[in-house]
Amino acid sequence: MIFSTSRLNVRKLRKTDVEPFFRLESDPVVKRYTSPSGDWSYSAIEKDLNRLIKGYTTRSELTVWAVEDGDQKFVGTVALVGRGEEREIGYRILPDYWRQGYGLEICEGLIRYAFDDLKIGKLVAISCSRNKASVSILDRLMYFVKEEYNEDFADMDRYYELGNIKMD
Repeated sequence: MIFSTSRLNVRKLRKTDVEPFFRLESDPVVKRYTSPSGDWSYSAIEKDLNRLIKGYTTRSELTVWAVEDGDQKFVGTVALVGRGEEREIGYRILPDYWRQGYGLEICEGLIRYAFDDLKIGKLVAISCSRNKASVSILDRLMYFVKEEYNEDFADMDRYYELGNIKMD
């Protein structure tokens, strides 16, 4: 296990996650604010899952972990993107688990893990302004920096950051 919260566990992805990972990554509602087009075929998503799993040993700049509930059911994914002192956080949750507070809970857990265990100096996040659920979570947990127009989505992106305060 990578880390846990009161209701969720975060662990490395496994090849046996292919079915729920496919449901997550091929759901147009889940991906409407991040990647509304692309190859969502089963074989492409299975290949992506295998690439993410391989990334655990090759030190990829994209680290994605599985999120599961107390019954070990796949809820979604959480990610850290980048290297060094600054990383971007991200998450995706299956629609069956929306409106249960899991997004806030997993983001709080990821922030604690990134700062306390990985000793990352700064976290950033980007959310489409229309993604009201993510904007609400990020407004609670991080500092709003700016809005910038995103031509791909014809909408505004909101940028956030949070620094690890070191006490001497």
